[in-house]
Amino acid sequence: MSYKATDRPGAATWPYFDWRGTRSLAPCIVVLVAACGAQEPDAVRDGGVAVTRGNADHSTIPNQGAVVINETDLPIGHWGNDPFELHTDDNAPGITDSTLTATVSFSGGCARHRFTLVANRRFTVSDPVQIDVSLAHEANDDRCEAYLTETYEFDLAPIGMHYRQVYGRSEGVIRMRLLGPDPSGSPTDLVYTFQTSLPPRFGERRGPPREQR
Repeated sequence: MSYKATDRPGAATWPYFDWRGTRSLAPCIVVLVAACGAQEPDAVRDGGVAVTRGNADHSTIPNQGAVVINETDLPIGHWGNDPFELHTDDNAPGITDSTLTATVSFSGGCARHRFTLVANRRFTVSDPVQIDVSLAHEANDDRCEAYLTETYEFDLAPIGMHYRQVYGRSEGVIRMRLLGPDPSGSPTDLVYTFQTSLPPRFGERRGPPREQR
């Protein structure tokens, strides 16, 4: 800001803007505008369900996926039927404590994505009992083509509670058959050993599980 000189004593001087002194600020203004337009998050969480937004930033923090029991035998596509790749090599699915971790790749980058672990409501009697689980991917009509790779964690507690409701036991071992995007492909076998946080119910059985009807 500059003031215009006057040779009349007492005369008011009006301020004017001297653009010559602002030329050095131009790069700063450009950088500031660019920074404001680049603050789009790569991943956000929505109600405990992992959603992906924007390009992956190779973050080591896993997303949190949802786990549901398919009580009414709905098709897996009810929770999403968009394509994805389930990694089965160095990043193969695994279970630690009560958490299943899986790494997936898919196309997108412009919309929210959801991954849901859907468990069959029926157990197959064996030693240990078996249950089929599938991953469902909802891309929400994402038309972008960036190829993203993300790691998801799924809390298996709902499956342990389902086992307790069916067999009346608060602890046990379940063989989980994780089906990939291609149902006709070979499943990934996982073992889930658990103990629910609730105390044993009166008359709770300790023998082997019976066949589920």
